[in-house]
Amino acid sequence: MIGTFGLFVLLMVVVSSCNTGNSDNQTAGDRGFKQVTSKAESNTSTKRLALVIGNSDYKSGSSLKNPVNDANLMAETLKQLGFEIIIRTDASKQNIEQAVREFSRKLPDYNVALFYYAGHGMQVDGLNYLIPVDANLAAKEDCKYEAIAVNFEIGRAHVWTPVTSLS
Repeated sequence: MIGTFGLFVLLMVVVSSCNTGNSDNQTAGDRGFKQVTSKAESNTSTKRLALVIGNSDYKSGSSLKNPVNDANLMAETLKQLGFEIIIRTDASKQNIEQAVREFSRKLPDYNVALFYYAGHGMQVDGLNYLIPVDANLAAKEDCKYEAIAVNFEIGRAHVWTPVTSLS
């Protein structure tokens, strides 16, 4: 069974508390986001990178109302906080893989990195998967070939020594 989930490495509480309705044509301020900066965050040498993915229009006929709107709002908010944004909406498997490769190549040059996903996802045999809009999932084994394994993608981020850890 496919379920909707978001993978929030940062700002999970802000996004959850601000999901108060339709996100069409709303700014970050309209949705209740507040810019919070600490002394460390205001340092101009801090480089921030975010990969934001929002999938709503699935080829299988399943559509979700908010993921693309939420991804666009998150990208806007993160940009205001000084992040360089890599964004993909209604992304195919190939589009997501290209974005992850771009994100991975850039990571060593950044002090702060964030990965945000909104859309369908599922867990099969203990592994979590992001579901691209072009996925054809007739059986659970199809996830290995049609979806993006979260464990693998997040694992790439551990290659670089973090400057700041949120764990």
